[in-house]
Amino acid sequence: VTGLVLIYAKRRLLDLPNERSSHSRPTPRGGGLGLVIGWAAGSAGAIAGGGGWPGALVAISVVAMSALGWADDHWHLSARIRLAIQLALVVVLVLAIGIPDHVVLAGLSLPGPVWVLLPIATFGLAWLVNLTNFMDGIDGIAGAQGVVGCICLAVILQATGIPAWNPLMLLAGAGACCGFLVWNWPPARIFMGDVGSTSLGFLFASGVMAGAAAGVDLLIVLLPLGPFVLDATCTLVRRAWRRERLSEAHRSHLYQRLARQWGSHRPVTVLYALLAVGGGGGAILAQRHVVPVLVPGVVLAILFTGLALYGRRRCPA
Repeated sequence: VTGLVLIYAKRRLLDLPNERSSHSRPTPRGGGLGLVIGWAAGSAGAIAGGGGWPGALVAISVVAMSALGWADDHWHLSARIRLAIQLALVVVLVLAIGIPDHVVLAGLSLPGPVWVLLPIATFGLAWLVNLTNFMDGIDGIAGAQGVVGCICLAVILQATGIPAWNPLMLLAGAGACCGFLVWNWPPARIFMGDVGSTSLGFLFASGVMAGAAAGVDLLIVLLPLGPFVLDATCTLVRRAWRRERLSEAHRSHLYQRLARQWGSHRPVTVLYALLAVGGGGGAILAQRHVVPVLVPGVVLAILFTGLALYGRRRCPA
């Protein structure tokens, strides 16, 4: 399907390079539509076979998120409209999966009433959707994170005994990302676009929410997404500290600076994929009580901090 989208995108969705781009030649975007259609085809059996209305609502929300991204790829919707619709879809996701009466973080059980947990979950998951979009800035990085993140989240959720439709939807996402990477691996022939990156972020959000609802430690379900979460969140905090306009496009993410310094997207994409594999592997070991939950979290944080210090010295924003 991505190949068919490429034919259309060459005429209607050409991404022209500018001073904030990480690419140097015009490249079609919107290829994430192929990813979403592939995911929907792979998920249909899981939803029909036992997803019920929660699975159907999650699937409809993913498709709606992709439609919003497709519209934004074409007409550049205002940030307020995008955020309002994203928040509404995240609320649907949270209510479909179910709000727990407590969450577990780093081994600590944190009880909270619904009226507290609902807004926290809504804004936290909306941030996960948007940070996935922000991190889709060089060839292959989002697709590779999608493969690793979806597989690890599926393994983690499967071990909780929750209904099989959610892990199977995540595995379908991993498969769709593999197909998309055929077209997007450096040097990319087509970019994912908002249609794919926000949908992929929403799929991550569904896995994180399902894990939290099943009582899995939040640190465990976030570790497979660690490189994306750390890079995007640290960049946001740094830009806010410098009083920069957060809505303004930029090239100050660590992965973007590394790509400029190293002169290639491929080693950065591979590096971030390996960090995700390490985080995901540590999360699975922690869930099975092989290592304390804080150990893989601390190790990943140390590795990322060292990489960030290297980037700050060698690859200025």
